[in-house]
Amino acid sequence: MEELEFDECPACESKKIRHKRGGITHGRGGREVRIPRATYWECDACREQFYTMADMRRIEEYLDKYPGRRKVAA
Repeated sequence: MEELEFDECPACESKKIRHKRGGITHGRGGREVRIPRATYWECDACREQFYTMADMRRIEEYLDKYPGRRKVAA
């Protein structure tokens, strides 16, 4: 299956969307996990992030392996 590519941001329709690799923080079940070396798409205009199915599978595998720490209520 071919990887999904974006020509424009699905949220704001800006053409300023780029494929990136870097650390992201993801919440799941009241816990927060820092995921290093994640791949994702990010819009420079609205800062929204988008993930391909392959990206989400890698993120889910990481979250299963490293459950993270409980979020502290503000």
